[in-house]
Amino acid sequence: MLRNQPQTSRLIELDQQIRTGKYPNCQSFAQSYRVSQKTVQRDIDYLKYRLNAPVEYDYNRRGYYYTSQNWFLPALSLSEGELFAVMVASRTLEQ
Repeated sequence: MLRNQPQTSRLIELDQQIRTGKYPNCQSFAQSYRVSQKTVQRDIDYLKYRLNAPVEYDYNRRGYYYTSQNWFLPALSLSEGELFAVMVASRTLEQ
């Protein structure tokens, strides 16, 4: 993943990983996105405190999960370039 991707891209990917039960953590996500762990922690905090996501850390599985599957990311306005970056990131991380 390229460095300095927009926060929107990271939030969408974090949401997808959490929602699909991959239990991402700051270290693994930071490595795959080539950002600092602190950046990922800020993204998690943004989900939790600004977007009111029911996200919690599971110490046994060492990753984040949603306490309710009824929460969804609010609709985000993306430019064509940002949408393309999200699609590329998603495909890259699947491999």
